[in-house]
Amino acid sequence: MMKVTMKEIARQAGVSPSTVSLAFQNSSQIPVEAKHKILKIASELNYVYPRKVGRKVHGVISLIIEQLPIPAISDSFCGEIIQGMEVAVREYGYHLSLHTLQAIREANLRVPEDISLIGFDDIVEAVYLNPPLTTVRVPKKEMGEIAVIKLLSAINRENYYPSKTVLYTELVERDSC
Repeated sequence: MMKVTMKEIARQAGVSPSTVSLAFQNSSQIPVEAKHKILKIASELNYVYPRKVGRKVHGVISLIIEQLPIPAISDSFCGEIIQGMEVAVREYGYHLSLHTLQAIREANLRVPEDISLIGFDDIVEAVYLNPPLTTVRVPKKEMGEIAVIKLLSAINRENYYPSKTVLYTELVERDSC
């Protein structure tokens, strides 16, 4: 089997080899559509972008790994900030659900008889609402695992191509619809 080169990808995409190189570097100098076309062709040909020795890495990549129930960084300054953010997001979701239920009741409507209500992210408090809130559960753990794998592949340039990953959600049926 012949080794696939950037020249072959360029030929199939109808662009120059330098445009192919720019696509692999995620350059803003070429149109997004051209990048997608080039990366799709490269993926179909199982092309692996060579990792350049001595290439300088710009920017910072941070990775926080949490092992429940106590975060690994719980004693650090950033750990407390992140925990506070998580609490605030959960509280916001809970209060938003409460306000929505209140607004529905103020409109003289009943849940689920007159209107259905579905939340998102299956917050813990959803079961304590009246009526218990039907929600969509998001696979957060899997999202994190896939993010780490893609991040490491991008850093190491190991068979990495920008891609879209679809994870399925789960409908958690309760009494609000």
